Amino acid sequence: MAEPGGIPFGNYRLLKRLARGGMAEVFLARQGGLEGFHRVVAVKRILPHLAATPEFVRMFTDEARLAARLAHPNIVHIYDFGKVGEHYFIAMEFVDGVHAGQLIKHGRSEPLPVELVARIGADACAGLRYAHALTDERGRKLRLVHRDVSPPNLMVSFDGVVKLVDFGIAKAVTSVEHTRPGVIKGKFAYMSPEQCTGKPLTGASDVFSLALVLWELLAGRVAISRDDPVAGMERIRDGRLERIEAVRPDVPAPVAAALARALAVDPKRRATAAELGRALEAYLKAAPRVVTSAELGAWVRERFPRLLTTGAMAALATHAGGATEHATVGTLAALATHAGGATEHATVGTLPAPPTALHDAAPPTALH
Repeated sequence: MAEPGGIPFGNYRLLKRLARGGMAEVFLARQGGLEGFHRVVAVKRILPHLAATPEFVRMFTDEARLAARLAHPNIVHIYDFGKVGEHYFIAMEFVDGVHAGQLIKHGRSEPLPVELVARIGADACAGLRYAHALTDERGRKLRLVHRDVSPPNLMVSFDGVVKLVDFGIAKAVTSVEHTRPGVIKGKFAYMSPEQCTGKPLTGASDVFSLALVLWELLAGRVAISRDDPVAGMERIRDGRLERIEAVRPDVPAPVAAALARALAVDPKRRATAAELGRALEAYLKAAPRVVTSAELGAWVRERFPRLLTTGAMAALATHAGGATEHATVGTLAALATHAGGATEHATVGTLPAPPTALHDAAPPTALH
């Protein structure tokens, strides 16, 4: 029976289910602390049938352990992972904002300013650069690769902070998803050429995927049609992608050149995250319009007013009955998408006041 204040789950109270898919469910949760101190987090709980798969559990725990080492402002932080009963879980920060897929959709009616896309790209590159260079205690490179840099995994908060989601845990998820019919259809469009052909992946794969997302942010449409996965992967493998300046002529030459290099088929000839980031920062420094994180956040707030969560955290703090500490708290779309497969999720970008008992969230509200 559900209890007032949420359902107990280890050191957490599950306040509301935000998403449920074929692999996991995501909850709005409150982590308990001393002297009435609490932290609001997202808890991603792996479904029990996967806990019975030893290979998945091994990869999931190994990857989560590595991901928990990541501490960078442009990467969503993992606070905790473990097992409660038969459920493996990850507790992570929320990001109050929108994901790149929502921005791409908005770009159909209003092209995103090139400077804003460059700001998003440069900040995402900073997160990738940090992760790709991360070392262990002995100074050995961990060689982390995200493997799923895609629109739902690239977020922009309402205060203009760019965040990569699910860094370090995509390998275990992907290994299981590839055994499920239909999943590849939504994934292939952001794969690198080497990923399409099953070759070993390095950080260069993430750069290619990020460049595809930036291409779509500028174009306001998808780069690769989802209708035929095989044909789509062949286009990626063969480098048959339209140049961004052919789709959007107002994209400045430095930005077009930076994307072209990041989309090189040969990973050895491809720009690194550091190089792509430097190219975008150089463009931003020379651009007539200076774009700060504050300006990026203001632009997002103005275009997505219905997704703002004003007042939601006050409700949570009151419900918690004490001081509430949280990272940025927020949008459910990326969490819903990465619960695995088809999802049931709450209104995108909103955090309803927590219920007195755990229950399913409402269906999504259409974007405008």
